[in-house]
Amino acid sequence: HQLRASRLVLQDTSRLYLYSSIENRLLFTSNSGNNWAVRLDSAPNGSPIYFAIANNDPQFIVATSVQITDSSMSMFYSSTNGGITWQTQQLNLTADNEVYSLSINDKLHIRIGLICYNNCTELKYLFSDNGGTSWQTRSFPLIADNNTIVAPVFSKDNLRGITFSEGYDYYSYTSSNGGSNWSVPAIFSTGGTFYVVSLFNIDSTTIWICAGNDKILKSTNDGVSWSIMNIPLESQDRINSMDILKVGNRYVGFASTYFGKIYKLSESISPIGINQISTEVPEAFTLQQNYPNPFNPLTKVKFSVPNAGNVRISVYDALGKEISLLVNESLRAGVYETDFDAADLPSGVYFYKMNSGNFSETKKMVVLK
Repeated sequence: HQLRASRLVLQDTSRLYLYSSIENRLLFTSNSGNNWAVRLDSAPNGSPIYFAIANNDPQFIVATSVQITDSSMSMFYSSTNGGITWQTQQLNLTADNEVYSLSINDKLHIRIGLICYNNCTELKYLFSDNGGTSWQTRSFPLIADNNTIVAPVFSKDNLRGITFSEGYDYYSYTSSNGGSNWSVPAIFSTGGTFYVVSLFNIDSTTIWICAGNDKILKSTNDGVSWSIMNIPLESQDRINSMDILKVGNRYVGFASTYFGKIYKLSESISPIGINQISTEVPEAFTLQQNYPNPFNPLTKVKFSVPNAGNVRISVYDALGKEISLLVNESLRAGVYETDFDAADLPSGVYFYKMNSGNFSETKKMVVLK
């Protein structure tokens, strides 16, 4: 799609919102970009430079804007009907601070990263735990010439979080108590070559970063280490926005670029929630007992594949209804492990079943909350 996207957010795999910096509009599509409708047109006092959708309500959308002539007149927008109508309020910022980025976990927890232009003595971000009705401020000490805090992202329980300060060098910070305290900053990259444009925690363990170049970085250990996933962009094109959803046990995403393209992440560049933990060829198919068990809300399922072929692992409730598809892939021989997140399920007995060729096995798991 040739529509220039400065910001892009997914509602589901076919419905997405896109902010066009050229047209100064927030646009919406319900058919993967074939048709678009305006949801916010030339917002008062500036442009909606960031927006996000609540994880627990796809109709709850928030956005921010900055008045070009006075950055202290930054505005916050919220909508409870998918952007058809909006409520607005002014953010009380100093003249030296401006909205830089926005993140949202649910209808209550919203964070706004700030950039400081002059007379900077500390780095700040705003946060609200009541849906934007009121705002509080948290601060970080200055580091070198860094002047920006990326809006922190948190796990579903709003406890484990990560953020970055930006400048010539990048530093990462983590929190285990909802942002009340943050770790000592750790160097993330040097030379000004990494530009964070999207930051995610899709579930309670996996964090994604979309860099402002041709890479997506993935961490499965709360930011301790990162792996690189390349996107086949055109020469000199760069990512300027990305959003990802967890669909079953897959991650489905769209990325917009400076050349006006929107890429849907395919299997070859999108993780499927499976980690190969051994390349040694096992003697037979096995499906091991999940661990821990009972669990709340995360557990791991380990399985072995003696020869290449399609493997399917599904989770069922006590009535036999499939509630989650963990694996449905053609895998090479080896030993694998995948995660199952039962955060949205009630306590009870569930079953998971593995099928591959003539092999079939079912085991029981217990969610205990």
